[in-house]
Amino acid sequence: MQQSQRLAQLVDWRDEITLVPFSGTQMLDFGFRLDALELKSARFIERLTGGDAAAEEWTLLPLSGDAETDAATEDAARPDDDAYSIRPVAALEPFLSKWVPVPVLRIRADRGTGGEERFDPGPTAWARIRTVELDQPDPATGHTHRVQLALDTMLAEGEQSYGYLAPHRLDAEKSSDFRFVSDPARMDWFLRRLEQDPSGEMLDLQKWVSDWLEDLFMSFKRAERPGRRITRDALAHRFEHWARYLAYLRLIDHAVKVPRLRFANTLSESDGVTPVETELVLDIGNSRTCGILIERFPGQTGLDLARSFPLEIRDLSRPELYYSGLFESRVEFSEHRMGDERFASRSGRRNAFLWPGFVRIGPEALRLVASEEGTETASGLSSPKRYLWDDAPVQQDWRFHHHSDPNNLPKSLRAAMRFLNESGDVLDQVEADERARLRPRGKAARTPAIRPRFARASLFGFMLAEIIAHALIQVNAPASRARRPQSELPRRLDRIILTLPTALTAQEQAIIRSKAQGALRLVWALMGLGQCDSAISKMPELIVEWDEASCTQLVWLYSELTQKFDGRIDRFLELMGTPRAPEPGAAPVPSLRLACIDIGGGTTDLMVTTYRGEAGRVLHPRQTFRESFRV
Repeated sequence: MQQSQRLAQLVDWRDEITLVPFSGTQMLDFGFRLDALELKSARFIERLTGGDAAAEEWTLLPLSGDAETDAATEDAARPDDDAYSIRPVAALEPFLSKWVPVPVLRIRADRGTGGEERFDPGPTAWARIRTVELDQPDPATGHTHRVQLALDTMLAEGEQSYGYLAPHRLDAEKSSDFRFVSDPARMDWFLRRLEQDPSGEMLDLQKWVSDWLEDLFMSFKRAERPGRRITRDALAHRFEHWARYLAYLRLIDHAVKVPRLRFANTLSESDGVTPVETELVLDIGNSRTCGILIERFPGQTGLDLARSFPLEIRDLSRPELYYSGLFESRVEFSEHRMGDERFASRSGRRNAFLWPGFVRIGPEALRLVASEEGTETASGLSSPKRYLWDDAPVQQDWRFHHHSDPNNLPKSLRAAMRFLNESGDVLDQVEADERARLRPRGKAARTPAIRPRFARASLFGFMLAEIIAHALIQVNAPASRARRPQSELPRRLDRIILTLPTALTAQEQAIIRSKAQGALRLVWALMGLGQCDSAISKMPELIVEWDEASCTQLVWLYSELTQKFDGRIDRFLELMGTPRAPEPGAAPVPSLRLACIDIGGGTTDLMVTTYRGEAGRVLHPRQTFRESFRV
């Protein structure tokens, strides 16, 4: 199974899809061909509507393109009106490859006088959008652009002091619907919403959005004319950043079909749905790593490996890309930014779109390394499994890609530091190891880390946490579920099976088990799964027992028995095996002796196992010979 880099596979979305609460940041992918859009330029008028000579008040008036609707605005024209239009290409320009907040609003139960949908003023801080121009048109579809709509599925529990910022728990229990809204008549408040605070002062609750858009627009204008000082007063129009944003939303609504959204009820005890149990099998090698996911549906007793599918890793720096199959066991510290946190933090929801990991893996990590000059401080490791014994903190802070603020740590790292000690061990896991007498009491620090000087051994756990985060998001991703049976049901990660090299010592097995359990605890804490009572919030069982050579044999045996012999073990052993005595002096019975050589980047393992059947229903293995060599 070779590494596969590809554009995210597009789905023909139904009119309504479900989101799973507390399943992380979910992204919906869309595509369009810009030159195929039949869309006229968006027209706007900036008009003086109040104030005085010292402080004029201007208003942006979007025109719909319908003569009857626009008649009142155009009939009230003034000599000082500033009218202009924005072409579709110009609407995209300031926002290409940038994350921006978008109005995905809750649909009200009552409709308007004309039967049209009406919307609540929110949620305001749970949806962001990004459009990227592809280097080459997608050969499968001809699309020139890809769109990612990101939705934070963390639900708010209590009263929200700054308005309706995020979907509430009741939205899931009552099956509230949400829709992407681009009509200025229904969402113009998203750019400016004045409310009176308890002291009587007027506050603009949406100024963070306006400032975000203005910053992107000013950066775009300065990039057009590098070396020139461009200020807001030098711009041709007062509200062009608003106008381009409204034209951008109009273009997206015209180019792609964004489905109506609803949360699956995984919270109610009485009306809640039963999730599909999913298992993750991971083989982490010194050079490369791969994983598969296997689903078990309600009422199904066994596992069907034919229904397995590969673990997919979304490239967080270029989220239009996915990787599946084998990926490099490379770990790089990196900040994951979905927009400018200077503005996002002012929304009143500081931990929105928090990614539960602060390292990148696989091809994305390699690309981050390739972009360096080579003179920087350390930012990661290749083959972190080689450093399991290196548990002392390093002398310098680890350097984070995409982060240049020396006074503040990356957002995802700040969120995780309270769960980690100076060596990078998860504090709850340190306590659990000491209780189980797997770690000397008092040797490991029990206080949260202050600086990111984690031991090299901790990077194996951070890599596991990143893989688990991707798996959790993948199994409940709307696109992933749409390709699986019973797509409306949520998925729960029920079990994680981690394979081990045959040559691994008992101490190294204990270290890997501890790192894996710590990674689970860290991801559960950062995703809020430990604090919610959800059908998917139970932590999965961790199995760290299978050696890689035996797994290879078992996969071959499963394939032969199910695909060629219809599960008939006795017939299989008679045809493929040789009569052998199970014990000295016992009568010979049909048995099969398998030899397997596993040549890896760190170890080469030889395993010889003899299998005999029992009543045609069970295979009993007996290890005949085993040897392992470290490379």
